[in-house]
Amino acid sequence: MPIVFKNMKEGDMGVLVKEILSYAKKGRNFIMLFGDLGVGKTTLVRAIYKALLGSDAVFSPSFGLVHDYSYPDGTLALTHLDLYRLGSIDEFWNIGGSEILQYSHLVCMEWPQLLEGWIEESTCISIFISEGSHEHLRDVELSEWYGDSGSHMKR
Repeated sequence: MPIVFKNMKEGDMGVLVKEILSYAKKGRNFIMLFGDLGVGKTTLVRAIYKALLGSDAVFSPSFGLVHDYSYPDGTLALTHLDLYRLGSIDEFWNIGGSEILQYSHLVCMEWPQLLEGWIEESTCISIFISEGSHEHLRDVELSEWYGDSGSHMKR
């Protein structure tokens, strides 16, 4: 059963982040982020990073495709991918995809549709973000299954 947050403000993301981190502790470390351009996917990743490391220095990986963020001791805390510009699964493998799919730390993927069928569902949660009832509000649905179909929210 999906968990739905209606009309969330950016400042309210702490509740959502706690929920995401609780799933990650259960082995669901791949966070699949769905939503239109500019809806707040990177903003959510920034909130997750802040909860992990106390910093919000997260940047959109649109041009670099992959950004890694580490704890002070150098171990990876979070990998953030933006797969929007990839045209095929082969391009994902070329950027180190097979290694990425073996990661045990948090991995947040924007535009993950390309990976449907290539990633173990038991390791994922899907988050669908859409505009809420006002410009600066968002509706967010968190589901334990992976895929871009079946959401209860309009996208």
